[in-house]
Formats: sequence, C-alpha cells, structure tokens
Amino acid sequence: MAIGFPTFGVFYGVIYGGILTFAYLFVRMHGHDGGLALFAAAAACGWFLHLLIWPKHTLQGLLQPKMLLRGLLFGLTQVFIFKVQKAGLTSAALVSSTMGSVFGVLLGRIYLKEKLKGLSFGALGFSLAAVFINPALILSSYLGVIGGFIQGTGFVLARSLMLEAQSVRQSIATGFFVSVLVAGVALLASGEAVQVLSVLPHDLFVTLLLVLTIQYAFFYLFRVLDAPRASMLTLSRIPWAVCLEWAILGVLAKPTQWAAAGLVGASSVLLILESRKGALAAAAVACRKGGNPS
Repeated sequence: MAIGFPTFGVFYGVIYGGILTFAYLFVRMHGHDGGLALFAAAAACGWFLHLLIWPKHTLQGLLQPKMLLRGLLFGLTQVFIFKVQKAGLTSAALVSSTMGSVFGVLLGRIYLKEKLKGLSFGALGFSLAAVFINPALILSSYLGVIGGFIQGTGFVLARSLMLEAQSVRQSIATGFFVSVLVAGVALLASGEAVQVLSVLPHDLFVTLLLVLTIQYAFFYLFRVLDAPRASMLTLSRIPWAVCLEWAILGVLAKPTQWAAAGLVGASSVLLILESRKGALAAAAVACRKGGNPS
C-alpha cells in the first residue's frame, strides 16, 4: 500500500518557490540584460567554489552524461527566463516559464512512470487552469512552449538523478559549469558579454548565496517528492511573483495573474490534504501491524 508523501515536502516546495522568485527579482533589479550576466558570474563562482572544496568529485561530474544534459537544460532555461525578464516583468517571465510544470508532470508520467491520482489529480487540474488562464502569455509565442519543454525535461532528469542516488553536489557543480557556457554563448551572441565586468561584488555575493540555496533546495525537493508533484509545486512562483512585485516594486499584477495565484494556492491545499491522508493511512497500517504479533 502506498503511504503517500510527506506534508513537509509540500510546504518546502511552496517556500522554495518564494526563494526562487525573490532571486529572479533581485537579479533583475541589480543586473543587466535581465540579469543574465549576473547569473553567469554567480554560477561561475559556484562552480569554482565546489572545485575548491571537492576538486575530484567536481571534475568527475564532467564525465557524467546525464548530469551534463541536465546542466545544458538548466542553462537554456535560465537564458530563456532572463531574456523574457529583460523584455517584461518577473511575473510575466515566470508565468511563461510555468509551462515547464506541465511538461514535468507529463514527462514524469511517461519516462519515470510516476502518476497522480485522487486529490493530486485534482491539484493537477487547478495547476493546469493556473497555467492556461492567461494563454496569451503562454501560447502567443512558440518560445514559451519550447522553454517549458526544456524546463520540464530538466525537472525529470533531476528526479531521475535523485532516484539513482547520484550526488547532489556533483549534479549542482556540473549544472553550474554547463550553464556558464550556455549563458556565455548567449551573452556573446547579443554582444553583451562585457557586462560581466560591471557586476558589483556585493551583488555577486548575494546572487551566489541565492543560487547555491536554490540549487540545493531544488534537488532536495525532487528527492522527497516525485516529478509530477514537485513540478506542480514549482508553480508556487506565480503567487510569490505577483505578491513580491506588488510589495517591492509597487506593480500590481493583472487580474488573470491573481486568479492564477489563487488556483495555485488551491492546488497546494489539495496536495497538503493528500499528504495528510497518506500519513493517516500509513499510521493505520503501522497500528495494525503492531497489534498483530508474528
């Protein structure tokens, strides 16, 4: 009998969404080109930090094909988000990138055979409604769909690495290395590579702390939860984005974005209820086993 998943994992996913959203907002406010140069500098520092602490472990990660592929997808996702962020608001960038959650659920079912049922299936319905409530942002450009597919594939690869009990720090270090290369190519192509030299030390330090926190939190999320549920919880970026933009920048999101935030909240509540139901079922099974001596 399945015993469900930890309630803590749901709350953890919601908190992770808040930290991630704040990081994107911070980088947007303190960086250039939507923050891509600042991210690239922080990722480079993150890789060198891992190299200093775990040199052999870090270099061995560069020989792992699945980690390299996940790093490539991570880098492409950041380029996509920061480019959209340069053209608009953080909330619009994050709503556009939430197609990744849809593909994370779909690909998790196809490749990892992780499926949803019961209240989780209802949560998926709310999540899909939140994503497609503003289709102009999602479907007006093929870039939104492509970006979502890339991000969703990265989610599934991260979950696969955790199922294989691969090293988290090695996966993160490899992701940093490849994402720096991807971001560097994007900066060179746009003629903005020189902006890396204008990054201020204190901005770099804060961004490095945020990036390290987010990456370790990301892999832990996909360790404790399956790909579909973890992918749905990444949608918590929507309510965080609209709230933080209003609180920090004084920018009021569109009604559809507030509606999406409410739907994501409803989805999270259903996941919490399902986790509690699973915990009660597990407790009942334990009680029955304890009452039946063998």
